[in-house]
Amino acid sequence: MPEPTAPAPGHGQPVGLGAPTLTEELIPIRKPRPPPAVSKAPGGSSPLKGAGRLDNGPAPVEDPQINPGKVALQQLLKERGSKKKKRTSCRSLLRLYTTILAGLMIVFGLFTLLFLVPMTIDPALATLTYQFQASPVLCMTTFAREVVGLRNISWCSCTEGCTSDVYNCTQVTVVYRNCSISRNESLPEGDLCDLGGEGGEELSEVEGGGSDLTALASHTNPAHWDELNASLYINVKGCGYPPTVNCSQFFDYYGVPGRRYWCYYSHLDPQLVVPHYDPSEAELELANSLGWTVGAQLAGLIIILLLHWPYAACIRHCRRTW
Repeated sequence: MPEPTAPAPGHGQPVGLGAPTLTEELIPIRKPRPPPAVSKAPGGSSPLKGAGRLDNGPAPVEDPQINPGKVALQQLLKERGSKKKKRTSCRSLLRLYTTILAGLMIVFGLFTLLFLVPMTIDPALATLTYQFQASPVLCMTTFAREVVGLRNISWCSCTEGCTSDVYNCTQVTVVYRNCSISRNESLPEGDLCDLGGEGGEELSEVEGGGSDLTALASHTNPAHWDELNASLYINVKGCGYPPTVNCSQFFDYYGVPGRRYWCYYSHLDPQLVVPHYDPSEAELELANSLGWTVGAQLAGLIIILLLHWPYAACIRHCRRTW
């Protein structure tokens, strides 16, 4: 009797029930290859060129006992670098603070100059340019009044504040006579120049001048005076700020009709009269005001130029050109 033959795959035996198929028997199983060995240079310190590095761990630390000279040199270079950084940092801080100080000097000098222009510089310049009479002349007050409020006023003898629109104004009119011409001559009896003291001294009032208008009118005879109806100012500008300018004291003394005193008139404007004139004091105020403010600005500018001007490059350029 003949033996039974095995059925072909897919014709009687189900696939996947534990029996190996023909395809699985023909495919060989490949085993994984071991990783290639890394070739090292002689000494075992580093791999050769072209060989891949498989170890990504930390680099080996050298033993300081093997090469102590190299470690000492590295430490010395590190200390020198840190000292150099500290020295550069201190120099830059000093340069920064000096630049800030110089800038503040320029700013404060400019603002101080703008503040002193209406208070000191402008009156001092006007005092020196109005050409006042060097020797005093005899003045006498003829009219005085105080004006308070906002009015259309053309001039003021004294005002506290030079930029205010609301006026607290004092007006004083005087007559004056130049007595310096006839001082060395024999004065006739009853002459006005023979009734008071010498230049700079306070003079007495006309008898009854404050209350008796007839006595005052007799002393305002145009034949006895060089200028009538002149305006008396506390300074050239007629204004200022306390404590230099005090309009109450000015009016209490000079605002009495009939009071005589020494004053100074201007050759440019004979109607302008001031009770005090000292050219040396005006020059000193002008020098102090301009000296401190302009000097501070120039000093700050010079400091900034010395700190930030590339003078080394300029010197090298000059040497090359020469």
